[in-house]
Amino acid sequence: MSISVKELNKLDKETYELIDIRSDAEIAHGVMPGAIQVSVDEIENNDKIDYSKKLVIVCARGKNSIDIADDLKAKGLDAVSLEGGYIGWLLEDMKNREADDFAKNVEQSIRKKFKKKIWSKFTKAINEYDKGAFKKKNTYKNFTHIIVGSPFEKELLKKCYNTPKSEIIDQVCIPYSWRLNQEEFKKKHYDKYCKHYPMLKGKKILAILLTGELDEDEENPYAEVNWNKIFDNLDDDWIIFTNSGKLLENMTHIGYQHRNQFVYSNRTFDTREVLSFADCLVTNSGLYATYFAVRQKPIYCLKYTNCEFEKYMKRKFSNLYIKNVEDIDMTKFSEFTSENEKFCEYFSYNCGENPSAKISEIFE
Repeated sequence: MSISVKELNKLDKETYELIDIRSDAEIAHGVMPGAIQVSVDEIENNDKIDYSKKLVIVCARGKNSIDIADDLKAKGLDAVSLEGGYIGWLLEDMKNREADDFAKNVEQSIRKKFKKKIWSKFTKAINEYDKGAFKKKNTYKNFTHIIVGSPFEKELLKKCYNTPKSEIIDQVCIPYSWRLNQEEFKKKHYDKYCKHYPMLKGKKILAILLTGELDEDEENPYAEVNWNKIFDNLDDDWIIFTNSGKLLENMTHIGYQHRNQFVYSNRTFDTREVLSFADCLVTNSGLYATYFAVRQKPIYCLKYTNCEFEKYMKRKFSNLYIKNVEDIDMTKFSEFTSENEKFCEYFSYNCGENPSAKISEIFE
């Protein structure tokens, strides 16, 4: 007998026990809140388990747990198998999280939304300029000082905005980019993530960070991703870190040998922190790409929502533009190519000087 995740969510949490029978390696990926981790041999005699409650047996995918639940039920215990196992619960949880109100952390949400809007307008402006039909905007006409964080932004201001009163300050990187490149910041967040996701330790990290929402009537382009193909091109010393639940909808079909090669984290931490220790970035976010460029590591743009940054990359850096996630091949992408170098130099300045010092100097 089995129970679906939706059915489980309707039950009073005080009426059942979650019994997680996965291996230590599988549990390292994460656990269901309140689950008790025990081996199959210990289920019938464990002080942590309240046998007066329903026992919900959880394995990785809801297959091994069926026979175990049936065996326990035959012995008089109220036991059921969780359909889809931990992976099924994780996918359902991701869907619920995506439907939640993002205002749980209002300050952070507003800050991120503001930055993304600004970056999108920047990219849209230069995309329109390149088409030859563009009238300069007056957005910054009364600004006295403008710090441009990269040659890209400097060129954009010159082409697309009237800045008659502005002193343009270049050769200063974006403050957050500067922080990403500081060893103390990197170590602090690397240690934090490794503590929460032990499988990251000692691995090279491919960060796939996507932003934006698909239209309600738009199908998920990555619902049928062949993850085994991607993992086959991923050496054992690499691991995938992603913040996108959309990418993981077909993750239940990955081979057992690849289970320790991916980490999903959406709201546990601020995913920007991963940029401080990632070894390669695949994203559709101009903001993430700009932050990461200062680290002089491989960067690629993945088609997802057809946002302005994706359009720009497809036109200007076609060799770094990926149409399908299955085209990610770390046997090639791990190399810092001349095209990567060109992108990084165009989207960031050297971060030798703390930009905060320059900002303070202006105010003084």
